[in-house]
Parts: sequence; structure tokens; C-alpha cells
Amino acid sequence: MIDPVLLRALNAVAPDLRPDAGALELLLPDGTGFADDEWELGSWHGTVARPRKETLSFGKIAHPEMRDAAKVIILERRRKRGIGPVSARHYLAAARALGDVLGARPLSGLTSGDVHRAEAKLLVKSDKYLSALATMAGELRRLYGIAVDYKAPKTAAVRHGTRGTDEGRSAKLIPDAVLMDLLALLPREDIPDDDRLLLSAIALNLGCGWRVSELATLPADCLFRDEGQLYVRGYPGKGGKIAPKLVAPALAPMVEEAVATILRLTGPGRAIAKAWPLAADPDWRTVLRDDTAILYFARKLLHRWGSDPDNRLINPDAAWSRNHGWVDVLGALESYPNVNRAAAASGLNWETFDALRKQQLASREGRIWTPRPKSVKGWMLDARVCDRHNLFRMMGFHSGYRHHSPAIRSLVAEALEFQLSGEVIPPPPFDAEIEARHAREKPVLLSDRTGTPLLYVEDALFVMPRFLIGAHATKTDDWQRLTPEHIMQWLGGTTGRASVFERYGIIDPRSGKIATFTSHQIRHWLETNLHKGGLTDAQIAALMNRRSTAGNSVYNQMTNAERREKVREGIHEGVIGGLVAGVVTRADVTREEAEDILDSRLRQVNVMPHGFCLKDLATEPCPHHMSCFSTAAGTAGGGTAACSHLLVDRTDPDQIAALRRENANARAMVEMFEDDPELGDSPQVAHFRTIADTTASFLPEADP
Repeated sequence: MIDPVLLRALNAVAPDLRPDAGALELLLPDGTGFADDEWELGSWHGTVARPRKETLSFGKIAHPEMRDAAKVIILERRRKRGIGPVSARHYLAAARALGDVLGARPLSGLTSGDVHRAEAKLLVKSDKYLSALATMAGELRRLYGIAVDYKAPKTAAVRHGTRGTDEGRSAKLIPDAVLMDLLALLPREDIPDDDRLLLSAIALNLGCGWRVSELATLPADCLFRDEGQLYVRGYPGKGGKIAPKLVAPALAPMVEEAVATILRLTGPGRAIAKAWPLAADPDWRTVLRDDTAILYFARKLLHRWGSDPDNRLINPDAAWSRNHGWVDVLGALESYPNVNRAAAASGLNWETFDALRKQQLASREGRIWTPRPKSVKGWMLDARVCDRHNLFRMMGFHSGYRHHSPAIRSLVAEALEFQLSGEVIPPPPFDAEIEARHAREKPVLLSDRTGTPLLYVEDALFVMPRFLIGAHATKTDDWQRLTPEHIMQWLGGTTGRASVFERYGIIDPRSGKIATFTSHQIRHWLETNLHKGGLTDAQIAALMNRRSTAGNSVYNQMTNAERREKVREGIHEGVIGGLVAGVVTRADVTREEAEDILDSRLRQVNVMPHGFCLKDLATEPCPHHMSCFSTAAGTAGGGTAACSHLLVDRTDPDQIAALRRENANARAMVEMFEDDPELGDSPQVAHFRTIADTTASFLPEADP
């Protein structure tokens, strides 16, 4: 049965656009109802192995209608775009600001001015919320019919990518020298395993360009060959195309060696993950998020500790010495004629032997004896006693200091009282519900939107023994996955450990200072080199697992000089056309003159959807009002009317597709005018006929 609160919320949506209530209800986080104002989004992570707690608090939205609308929109975006916790939090912040601006007015009274006032409130926090505000405004208009119009402003000039500056592009691009110095560390035998693991991860990603979250979820068998070419398969994020990544042949040996090193270092982690579900202990990570479960399982551990004979405080069979362990001094006295001989045989001096004799005699009488009285704090220092630090170490945590509650301290003291009386703290009454809730299951690293497992931890490439990264000791009976935070802290450093660049003295040749870069800049480095290598936008988008080519431009950090050289090559090869390109084929122009003309005209190359513009738009506006295919200059000589600043790469499928769209639209307009006798004399007919003819001149001969 569908939640009535959800049905009531959907009644406000336009009937023809109303999402299916059942589909939205299935998308609710585990254990959450639509009416709940606290949504735990841990299950929305694609990576599900031991997720962080992600709570979405809709109670922060004071406006009731806006609160319901925000829930509907977030679920709808989850259904259509697969958004995760971060995007959901941004939508909630935007909805909260809109609700505050609305005040006591109904949702239907929202205006564009209100949205701009919400923008001002959000800008106080950060400009990162503005795109979410634009999405919320668009969804409120689409689903609820609210007449609002808002477009997120550009809060900063583009600094890198095809529309950026050389300075911005240089700052975004990793110098080859830095990468070479970093990779040169791999053959060294004196680097620790965690450095070697993360260096190998960098080497692998230089050939693939995965997002760091995608890199962390590669399967162990990610490499395969097809017709001699090396590919890396994985699970792309952000709704990208599911396609294996082709590794450039020159980088293939490095990638294969990196994966072999990673498999060797992470093999023990996969073995632990495979055996992990078979252990009798619960999943301590989930236990520590449940205060009731902590006390339940802590009592079980204390019972286990006290039941161990080596942890007895009253032991009639032997006496305990911190330096010598258990010693049967009374047995030694029975074997030797006097105390001195017995002490010598036990490796003890007379004073220590006598103290242990008194201890063992007291134990046979069922009581505690010590050379001097001990407080509870003093007993907690005894190796046979489980203090709260030892308790959480048994759970697999360094000390568990965050969970040292009064209830835990009281429980540990209770266990000590039982030990002091020669007994063992009893286990808790069996609770099937708690046992089932925290039972270990085969851990899933990655799942799809329906919760179906895509990759188990034991089959992942980057699963390690716990504490492998950045620690001196390794716990061998638990595992951890590689996270983006591990790589970020390794590259950037932490309070207790310098960055990899600082520790090995890697210098950025541009500044002479210690190098720095982020994991995401590797994608920029690889994509820039793919552009330099001559791949088309369509090919690069496929290799980078993008849904479209639109995202390529911000990753292309080629300088203006490099871009000019690529355009020059295209002109000489005859694949780039335009008025400037025609200069190299003119009979009245020598080769030297043609090169001089190209040098003067190729000083600025702006990338557009349908070609390249050689006009420096930063110093003066476009003289043709962006009408590249219908200019007065072009019609005088009877030829096509393309702008003299325009060049078109006939080998670029995206530019050709854009030209086909322009051509089709222009022909459609001409047909419309010709079919209406009253419009036959309109100057628009000649205008669109010119555009149709001009765009056709750049298209392949097979095109109309």
C-alpha cells in the first residue's frame, strides 16, 4: 500500500507530469517513510561497504509545502539522474532558502524575485548551492506549474579548459616532470607498502583517467586484452557510458605492472574480506553506531575475556608476575627441598618468589593477595584485566575513545568486580534481533540503484588489511577499502604525515617549490594528451565514459600555441576549411606568404560547437552578432557568406553535426517562407537561404 502522505504530496504536482508514487516509494532510503523528516542516505551511496552516516534533515525546511516538494523533487532526481547524498543536501539547502523567503505565503505564490532573494541567502554560505537552486526552480516550474525563471549566474571567470586562459590551463595541468619524479619512486625498495600501493594507483590511472571514486571500485580482474590491445574495465560514475577504457600502447606496460603490484599488496585484504563473514564476531562497524548493541556485545566480550584461564586473578594453580607470567611456585616448593633451590629453579630472586608464594596460597583459599592494596585504577593496569581500551581493541579499533561512555566504564568496572571474586561476568541474555541486525554478511562494495550487488569487496582491486595506509601496525583480521580520502590525504598531507611530494622532495619545475596536485587533475592530464594526440571529441568522450562531448572542453588544457599548431596542421592537410584556410591553396600566394598570413590570423583560436573562431573576442565584440554563416562580406564576391574568422574541421563529427543542424534549420525556414505567398518577398528568405548554402559548403559531398 502506497504511503498516503506521499500520495497527498503528489496531488500538488501537475497530473500529466506526476511521477509514479510506487516508483518514488521504492527509492526511499532503507527503513524510511516519506513522512519522516530524517532520511539516512547511506544506502544511496553506490559504494555500500561500510558507508558513512549521511543524514538529510528535512525538518530544517520551515515551509510545509516546500518541505514536501523538496522530498518529491529529490526522489524524482534520484529516479531520473541517480543523484547521491551530496546533491540531495544541496537541493535541501536550496529548498530551505526558498521556504524561508516564502514565509507564510503558499508555494504557488513563489516568484522569480523570491528565487533571487533565496540566491542572496545561499551566497552567504557558498556559491556551490546556486546550481541546485536553479534545478529546484526548474523542477518547481515543470512539476508544479509555478511561474519562476532563474539561471545560476557565473560566479567566476573560466580559468581553465578551452575557454580559459593559458595561465589557468597551466595551473590545472600536472607537469610531466612531476609525474616522472613521482613514478621514479616505484622501483625503490625503501618505500613503505602504502606509498607503493598509492604510487601504483597513480600509475594505473595515468593510463585510464578514472574519477577517484571509480578508481577505488575497480574489480581485481579489471585488465583484459582484445586483439592485442589492453583495456581496463570498471564502473563509471555520474551516469557515464559503461565502456572499457582503452590504454594507449605506450602506457600499457606501466599499467600492467601497476596492477600486478596492487594485486600483490592487496591480496591479503581480499583474503580477509572473503573469510570475514565466517567469523563469529558481529560487524563491529555497525555495532559502534548503536549504543544498545555496544553494551550488548561488550558484555559478551568481557565474558569471553574473563573465561580465559590466563586472565584469572585468583588462580590456585599458579601465581602471576608481570615480568615472568604464570609461575607455579608451590609446585616448585614440592619439587625442591628448600626455598632458595625452588627460587633458583624458577629463575626468581628470593623476594619475588616469596611474594608469588603468598599470592598462590591466597588463591587456593579463594581470595586476592597483593604486596600492597590496589585501587580500581591500579587493577586496570594489570594485563589480566580488560580495561575499556582493551575492550575496543578486541572490536578492532585502536582505543575506541569516542565510545568511552559512563555505561561502558561501569560495565568494565563490573567485570573487574567479578574477576576479583574469582568469577566471570555473565553474558547478556541472548537477543536474536540484535544478533541478526549486526550479523556479518558478504560485504558488497558497489551496488546499482536497486541495491543489486555489482561488486563484492572480496573481488575488488583496492581492498586492504585494515590500518595498512598511514599506520605502522596492521590489524590482520579486518579489511578496509581504498577511499578518495586516502588518496587526497596522501597527496595533500595530514597533520601527522607530510604529503608524498614533501617526503620525497618532488619539485614543481614551474615554481621551484614542492609540487602539489589533486587526484582529479590526472583526468585533465590524460585528456589533454588525448586532444594533443588528435583524437576527436566523440572518441575522447567515449574513453572518458561521458554521456556527451559537452564535458570535454573544461578538461582540454592545451595552450593557445598548441591549439594554433593543431589548426595549422589541419589546414595544410586539407581537413580544416574556411576563408583563412583557403589562403594556402591560392595560386597568387607563395608558401612563405601563406605561412605569414596564417601566423597573423591564428593568434587566437576560440572553440565553438560548429568550428573555430579566429576573432579575439576578449578585445572587441563579434562584428556579425554571432551569425557565422550570413555576413555582408561574404556575399560581395558571389561565394558563400561564411565569416572570415571561421574555420571548420571536417574530421570533427561534433562540428559536422552542429553544421547539419544549422543547415536543416535554415532549409526548414526557407521552405516555410516559400510556402506562404505573403512572406515570399521577406528579406528573411535570402538570409536563411544564404545560411543553408554556406553550411552546405562545409558539409561532406554526400550531405544535401
